[in-house]
Amino acid sequence: MGKIRLLILVEKLAIVAFLAVLLALIVRTLDPQGSMTKTMAVEALAIGVALIVVEALFLIPDFWAAGREEKHLAKTIVDEFCRRSGVDLTDTNNPLVLANYKGVTKLLTDLNFPEIEGVSRRVRRFDVLNTWLPNAPSTLRILDNILANGGTVRILLAHARSAYVDARHNTLGDDVKRHIIDSYGLVRSVYLAHMAKGSDDIRQRFKVRLYNGAPPCSLYGLGDDCYAGLYAVDAYAVDRYQLKFSRESEIGLYLWGQFDSLWGNATNDDIDITLPTAQWGFAHDE
Repeated sequence: MGKIRLLILVEKLAIVAFLAVLLALIVRTLDPQGSMTKTMAVEALAIGVALIVVEALFLIPDFWAAGREEKHLAKTIVDEFCRRSGVDLTDTNNPLVLANYKGVTKLLTDLNFPEIEGVSRRVRRFDVLNTWLPNAPSTLRILDNILANGGTVRILLAHARSAYVDARHNTLGDDVKRHIIDSYGLVRSVYLAHMAKGSDDIRQRFKVRLYNGAPPCSLYGLGDDCYAGLYAVDAYAVDRYQLKFSRESEIGLYLWGQFDSLWGNATNDDIDITLPTAQWGFAHDE
């Protein structure tokens, strides 16, 4: 909000400067001798600048207040991440608590799929932790991009018959289990399509596992760019605030450590994706 108003202020200043030059040209036409031109142009510009300065005195406090509010909101979201993850915020030896949560580079209102699609065209690593894979068309393009680059994929999805999924289904009032099963099918279709293209090493580069636990957040990692979103009680994680951070930052190492723990404790080893999804560790009824 503050940045937008600052841009408006700059735009107004440019308009005033243009009008001053236009006035000078008009006066020069009416007064070829030039006796009035310089004086009136300078006076017009001075008046315009004075008006802009007066308005700035009212806008600048709002600009800084907006900046403080944005920082406070970002800190609040990180606090909630840490609370759910069991991080002691009073422990000043914890790297997550130091340096104002060093590693968080941006706060987004939701997961920007066009942005991460763009990132997927230039990286060779994609890791995702989520209950299911929303925005199937975008997810399909991301997977295709990563695999076409010769990259690796790790997908950690919820087990469709887990108690966690039942709880999410009851909370959201949506057919969460159906979304999960559809995600299994999406993953399998991408895998088989790349096998058909002759990707002999696809089994080594494309891994899928299912979890039964309740992770603190969703995670999307594309190369070094990572995004984390809380599981809200009234919405999907990707539709609410996202923290963008570096994979190798303090918070990145911590959250991806959580991913690795879930990956290691998943109810299945690497899924044989060539199998019909009904055989994915009895993930759902046939």
